[in-house]
Amino acid sequence: MDVIIASERWNPEIEVAYTQDSSVLVNQLLGDLINAVAMSILLVLIVIVAVLGLRTGLLVGIAIPGSMMIGILFLYAYGA
Repeated sequence: MDVIIASERWNPEIEVAYTQDSSVLVNQLLGDLINAVAMSILLVLIVIVAVLGLRTGLLVGIAIPGSMMIGILFLYAYGA
């Protein structure tokens, strides 16, 4: 069975144009969000290490992103 693309059946004078394509903006905003999250985790880690000490601060600094990652993995595993 041959697949026919709709644009092949159109009149050759019809021109297709994309309007309001915001994929570039979405990619930029996603990159900014990732940078903001990474920076906030780093700043929280610095404050916790300064207040609680190196060993405890590193354990807390690893536990916070680790628990978020495990939660996302559970959601992915259950199809949510």
